[in-house]
Amino acid sequence: MTNSPRKRRIHQSPARAVKTAVHVLSRWINPESIRLGGGTVLESRWHHRKSTDLDFFAIGDQIDELLYNRYDEICEDLIAFGTRGTISPHGIRITGRSFIHFLINDTPVSLIPTSYLQSDPCNEIEEQTGVYLNSTSDILAKKLVDRLCYAQIATDRDAYDLLIARTFAYDELRYVWRSLDPLARPRVIEHCQYRAEGGLAQSNRSRDLSEVRYPHLVTELWDNAKRLFETDLEFQPLHTG
Repeated sequence: MTNSPRKRRIHQSPARAVKTAVHVLSRWINPESIRLGGGTVLESRWHHRKSTDLDFFAIGDQIDELLYNRYDEICEDLIAFGTRGTISPHGIRITGRSFIHFLINDTPVSLIPTSYLQSDPCNEIEEQTGVYLNSTSDILAKKLVDRLCYAQIATDRDAYDLLIARTFAYDELRYVWRSLDPLARPRVIEHCQYRAEGGLAQSNRSRDLSEVRYPHLVTELWDNAKRLFETDLEFQPLHTG
Protein backbone atom coordinates (compact mmCIF):
# COMPACT_ATOMS: atom_id res chain seq x y z
CA MET A 1 0.00 0.00 0.00
CA THR A 2 1.45 3.34 -1.05
CA ASN A 3 1.27 6.16 1.49
CA SER A 4 -0.24 9.42 0.31
CA PRO A 5 2.18 12.36 0.17
CA ARG A 6 2.25 14.52 3.27
CA LYS A 7 0.68 17.95 2.84
CA ARG A 8 2.79 20.95 3.86
CA ARG A 9 1.55 24.46 4.57
CA ILE A 10 3.95 27.15 3.40
CA HIS A 11 4.39 30.59 4.93
CA GLN A 12 1.46 32.98 4.59
CA SER A 13 3.25 35.42 2.26
CA PRO A 14 4.01 33.00 -0.61
CA ALA A 15 0.98 30.89 0.28
CA ARG A 16 -1.28 33.70 -0.90
CA ALA A 17 0.34 33.53 -4.35
CA VAL A 18 1.02 29.82 -4.85
CA LYS A 19 -2.30 28.87 -6.50
CA THR A 20 -2.00 31.71 -8.99
CA ALA A 21 1.65 30.85 -9.67
CA VAL A 22 0.84 27.23 -10.46
CA HIS A 23 -2.10 28.35 -12.63
CA VAL A 24 0.23 30.55 -14.68
CA LEU A 25 2.98 27.95 -14.99
CA SER A 26 0.52 25.22 -15.97
CA ARG A 27 -0.20 27.27 -19.09
CA TRP A 28 3.07 25.89 -20.49
CA ILE A 29 4.20 22.96 -18.34
CA ASN A 30 2.57 20.05 -16.53
CA PRO A 31 2.58 20.79 -12.77
CA GLU A 32 3.70 17.20 -12.19
CA SER A 33 7.01 18.17 -13.81
CA ILE A 34 7.77 21.04 -11.45
CA ARG A 35 8.99 21.07 -7.88
CA LEU A 36 8.58 23.86 -5.34
CA GLY A 37 11.85 24.41 -3.51
CA GLY A 38 14.08 26.97 -1.85
CA GLY A 39 13.73 28.57 1.55
CA THR A 40 9.94 28.53 1.30
CA VAL A 41 9.95 24.75 1.57
CA LEU A 42 12.55 24.71 4.34
CA GLU A 43 10.40 27.20 6.27
CA SER A 44 7.43 24.84 5.98
CA ARG A 45 9.54 22.13 7.63
CA TRP A 46 11.53 24.10 10.19
CA HIS A 47 9.51 27.30 10.81
CA HIS A 48 12.78 29.17 11.25
CA ARG A 49 12.23 32.40 9.29
CA LYS A 50 9.87 34.28 7.02
CA SER A 51 9.83 33.37 3.36
CA THR A 52 8.78 35.82 0.68
CA ASP A 53 9.19 34.18 -2.74
CA LEU A 54 8.35 31.07 -4.72
CA ASP A 55 11.06 29.10 -6.54
CA PHE A 56 9.82 26.38 -8.86
CA PHE A 57 12.24 23.99 -10.57
CA ALA A 58 11.48 22.23 -13.83
CA ILE A 59 12.81 18.72 -14.11
CA GLY A 60 13.92 17.09 -17.33
CA ASP A 61 14.43 18.91 -20.63
CA GLN A 62 10.95 20.40 -20.83
CA ILE A 63 11.81 23.97 -19.90
CA ASP A 64 14.71 24.21 -22.37
CA GLU A 65 12.51 22.94 -25.19
CA LEU A 66 9.69 25.18 -24.00
CA LEU A 67 11.70 28.39 -24.00
CA TYR A 68 13.37 27.75 -27.34
CA ASN A 69 10.33 26.54 -29.25
CA ARG A 70 7.58 28.63 -27.64
CA TYR A 71 9.49 31.71 -26.47
CA ASP A 72 7.28 34.23 -28.29
CA GLU A 73 4.11 32.50 -27.09
CA ILE A 74 5.31 32.60 -23.48
CA CYS A 75 6.11 36.31 -23.75
CA GLU A 76 2.65 36.99 -25.14
CA ASP A 77 1.03 34.90 -22.40
CA LEU A 78 2.92 36.73 -19.66
CA ILE A 79 1.89 40.10 -21.07
CA ALA A 80 -1.72 38.91 -21.25
CA PHE A 81 -1.59 37.67 -17.64
CA GLY A 82 -0.20 41.07 -16.66
CA THR A 83 -2.90 42.93 -18.58
CA ARG A 84 -5.63 40.91 -16.85
CA GLY A 85 -4.05 41.53 -13.46
CA THR A 86 -3.32 37.86 -12.81
CA ILE A 87 0.32 38.83 -12.33
CA SER A 88 1.98 42.20 -12.00
CA PRO A 89 2.63 43.89 -15.37
CA HIS A 90 6.00 44.87 -13.93
CA GLY A 91 8.81 42.45 -13.12
CA ILE A 92 8.16 40.07 -16.02
CA ARG A 93 11.34 38.77 -17.56
CA ILE A 94 12.86 35.71 -19.17
CA THR A 95 16.58 35.43 -18.49
CA GLY A 96 18.76 33.65 -21.02
CA ARG A 97 15.79 31.73 -22.37
CA SER A 98 16.05 29.62 -19.24
CA PHE A 99 14.55 31.46 -16.26
CA ILE A 100 11.00 32.79 -16.11
CA HIS A 101 10.37 35.51 -13.50
CA PHE A 102 7.20 37.40 -12.60
CA LEU A 103 5.44 38.95 -9.62
CA ILE A 104 2.12 38.12 -8.02
CA ASN A 105 1.37 41.19 -5.94
CA ASP A 106 4.68 41.52 -4.04
CA THR A 107 5.67 37.85 -4.25
CA PRO A 108 8.47 37.04 -6.72
CA VAL A 109 7.95 33.80 -8.66
CA SER A 110 10.64 31.99 -10.64
CA LEU A 111 10.66 28.89 -12.83
CA ILE A 112 14.18 27.55 -13.10
CA PRO A 113 15.54 24.52 -14.98
CA THR A 114 17.44 21.90 -13.04
CA SER A 115 19.66 19.26 -14.57
CA TYR A 116 19.82 17.11 -11.46
CA LEU A 117 18.06 16.31 -8.21
CA GLN A 118 19.93 15.01 -5.18
CA SER A 119 16.78 13.03 -4.44
CA ASP A 120 13.16 13.24 -5.47
CA PRO A 121 11.07 11.16 -3.06
CA CYS A 122 7.76 12.81 -4.04
CA ASN A 123 6.48 12.28 -0.51
CA GLU A 124 5.41 15.86 0.27
CA ILE A 125 3.10 18.25 -1.53
CA GLU A 126 2.05 21.86 -1.11
CA GLU A 127 -1.41 21.66 0.44
CA GLN A 128 -3.28 24.04 -1.90
CA THR A 129 -1.92 22.92 -5.27
CA GLY A 130 -0.61 19.39 -4.81
CA VAL A 131 2.74 20.41 -6.34
CA TYR A 132 5.58 18.21 -5.12
CA LEU A 133 8.18 19.73 -2.81
CA ASN A 134 11.92 19.51 -3.35
CA SER A 135 13.77 17.28 -0.94
CA THR A 136 15.81 18.99 1.76
CA SER A 137 19.03 17.54 0.36
CA ASP A 138 18.31 19.00 -3.08
CA ILE A 139 17.55 22.44 -1.64
CA LEU A 140 20.73 22.37 0.45
CA ALA A 141 22.76 21.30 -2.59
CA LYS A 142 21.53 24.29 -4.56
CA LYS A 143 22.40 26.63 -1.68
CA LEU A 144 25.76 25.13 -0.73
CA VAL A 145 27.13 23.82 -4.01
CA ASP A 146 25.58 26.04 -6.68
CA ARG A 147 25.17 29.35 -4.86
CA LEU A 148 27.83 29.39 -2.16
CA CYS A 149 30.67 27.35 -3.63
CA TYR A 150 30.60 27.92 -7.37
CA ALA A 151 28.48 30.97 -8.25
CA GLN A 152 29.29 32.65 -4.91
CA ILE A 153 25.98 34.50 -4.91
CA ALA A 154 24.61 33.06 -1.67
CA THR A 155 22.43 35.43 0.34
CA ASP A 156 22.32 35.84 4.10
CA ARG A 157 19.18 33.73 3.98
CA ASP A 158 21.14 30.89 2.36
CA ALA A 159 23.78 31.04 5.10
CA TYR A 160 21.13 31.08 7.81
CA ASP A 161 19.37 28.07 6.25
CA LEU A 162 22.65 26.13 6.14
CA LEU A 163 23.31 26.87 9.82
CA ILE A 164 19.81 25.74 10.76
CA ALA A 165 20.28 22.58 8.69
CA ARG A 166 23.14 21.53 10.98
CA THR A 167 20.49 20.83 13.65
CA PHE A 168 17.34 20.00 11.69
CA ALA A 169 18.78 18.15 8.69
CA TYR A 170 22.27 17.05 9.65
CA ASP A 171 22.27 13.87 7.56
CA GLU A 172 21.21 15.75 4.44
CA LEU A 173 23.73 18.55 5.03
CA ARG A 174 26.51 16.05 5.63
CA TYR A 175 25.60 14.17 2.45
CA VAL A 176 25.78 17.36 0.37
CA TRP A 177 29.01 18.54 2.02
CA ARG A 178 30.69 15.17 1.55
CA SER A 179 29.51 15.06 -2.08
CA LEU A 180 31.35 18.31 -2.76
CA ASP A 181 34.80 17.92 -4.33
CA PRO A 182 37.29 18.09 -1.41
CA LEU A 183 39.37 20.54 -3.46
CA ALA A 184 36.34 22.86 -3.61
CA ARG A 185 35.67 22.90 0.13
CA PRO A 186 38.36 25.53 0.87
CA ARG A 187 36.58 27.75 -1.65
CA VAL A 188 33.46 27.61 0.54
CA ILE A 189 35.44 28.49 3.66
CA GLU A 190 37.31 31.32 1.95
CA HIS A 191 34.09 32.83 0.65
CA CYS A 192 32.49 32.66 4.09
CA GLN A 193 35.52 34.53 5.43
CA TYR A 194 35.17 37.11 2.67
CA ARG A 195 31.52 37.63 3.54
CA ALA A 196 32.30 37.80 7.25
CA GLU A 197 34.70 40.64 6.48
CA GLY A 198 31.98 42.59 4.70
CA GLY A 199 32.35 41.41 1.13
CA LEU A 200 29.21 41.90 -1.00
CA ALA A 201 27.65 43.69 1.96
CA GLN A 202 25.34 45.75 -0.25
CA SER A 203 24.22 42.97 -2.57
CA ASN A 204 21.40 41.35 -0.65
CA ARG A 205 19.36 44.18 0.82
CA SER A 206 16.24 43.05 -1.03
CA ARG A 207 16.66 39.54 0.36
CA ASP A 208 17.21 40.37 4.02
CA LEU A 209 16.38 37.95 6.78
CA SER A 210 13.19 38.72 8.63
CA GLU A 211 11.17 37.15 11.43
CA VAL A 212 14.01 34.80 12.27
CA ARG A 213 13.37 32.28 15.00
CA TYR A 214 17.00 32.16 16.13
CA PRO A 215 18.29 35.76 15.91
CA HIS A 216 21.52 35.02 17.78
CA LEU A 217 22.74 33.07 14.74
CA VAL A 218 22.49 36.21 12.62
CA THR A 219 24.77 38.32 14.81
CA GLU A 220 27.88 36.66 13.38
CA LEU A 221 26.20 34.88 10.53
CA TRP A 222 29.08 34.35 8.12
CA ASP A 223 31.60 33.74 10.92
CA ASN A 224 29.31 30.96 12.08
CA ALA A 225 29.08 29.59 8.55
CA LYS A 226 32.86 29.65 8.19
CA ARG A 227 33.29 27.81 11.47
CA LEU A 228 30.69 25.23 10.46
CA PHE A 229 32.53 24.26 7.30
CA GLU A 230 36.10 24.60 8.54
CA THR A 231 35.27 22.13 11.35
CA ASP A 232 33.84 19.67 8.80
CA LEU A 233 30.36 20.23 10.29
CA GLU A 234 31.50 19.46 13.84
CA PHE A 235 30.50 22.94 15.00
CA GLN A 236 26.84 23.04 16.02
CA PRO A 237 25.66 26.66 15.97
CA LEU A 238 22.14 25.94 17.23
CA HIS A 239 21.24 24.07 20.39
CA THR A 240 17.52 23.47 20.72
CA GLY A 241 17.69 21.91 24.18
